[in-house]
Amino acid sequence: MRGLGITLPTIYGAAGIVLVFSLKFFPFVYLMTESALRNVNRSFEEAAENLGCTPWQRFRRVTLPLVFPATSSGAILCFVLPIAESSSGAVRNFYFQTHSNSKARRESLHYRRRCRYSPMPLHLTF
Repeated sequence: MRGLGITLPTIYGAAGIVLVFSLKFFPFVYLMTESALRNVNRSFEEAAENLGCTPWQRFRRVTLPLVFPATSSGAILCFVLPIAESSSGAVRNFYFQTHSNSKARRESLHYRRRCRYSPMPLHLTF
């Protein structure tokens, strides 16, 4: 690549992370956009052509608004999935004390103490 004058960024940094995640999640954008382009009703473009729109105007006024929701949802996925993928390991390594799990732990301990000497413990689930 250097012979062609193209220098790729190293993958050990912010630019590399953006490059790798862009290449990894680009198929989401491509597949959604391709599906939307296949489902565009040709009669809209033909009507715009009959009304005298140039090809650029047809693309900008007819095709792009029809494809934009699929392309933007793919772009949102490409933005959110790397955040979720990189943050799940950080969240998994921490233990967060919340009201619900501390209350459940206390109730479980109280239940075990109470049922220790009981001949038949009751198992209640809600």
